[in-house]
Amino acid sequence: MKLPAFEYLLTLQSTILIFVRELTEDTAEAKYRMKFLSPKAAIIALFMLLCCAGVGGAQNLSVSGGLGAGSFGLAYGVNASYSENAIVWSIRFLRQEETRILSGTSPSESVTDLAILVGTKRKIGRWISVSFEIGGGPVWLVRRGAFLSHDGFFQNSYEKLTPSQAGLAAQSQLYFGHVGLHLFANYNARESFGGALLSVRFGK
Repeated sequence: MKLPAFEYLLTLQSTILIFVRELTEDTAEAKYRMKFLSPKAAIIALFMLLCCAGVGGAQNLSVSGGLGAGSFGLAYGVNASYSENAIVWSIRFLRQEETRILSGTSPSESVTDLAILVGTKRKIGRWISVSFEIGGGPVWLVRRGAFLSHDGFFQNSYEKLTPSQAGLAAQSQLYFGHVGLHLFANYNARESFGGALLSVRFGK
């Protein structure tokens, strides 16, 4: 018998992947949808997923968070996974921010990624587990556009550009006990990226 958490994740995965396909359409409606899906909304969605999945199938649920580096600089994120046998479903929230030293340039560039993924998971012995997953989701960017003004020593202001794009997401997680390496990547039409996090995991 399938647990509520399993059914919830499976339904959520199918719904979001269909929605991502629609977002790739170059229409005004698709652009409006992408603008509506803000990073704040993504955080709320992840929190709701954790609550719902935790109630229905905590014994097969794991939650991890980590810090690392990516194509755009400092990277950090959280990941929730539900596994049954050798299949694993995950939802991840990742953010990368440019690393700046002695610079007050505005705005700061960043990339935010929310993705639903499905793949395979394997345990090696008692302590080691490895998974490979692929999926999709929206990507939000903050980029600097045209130069606006020079405001002082290392202080420059630029036009703030906030493009968004649906992307193809992939990840691999290698854990020894509760500590592991989370490799991630996203391929999209605007700016693809990748990176790695040193993560701590709670659950199976």
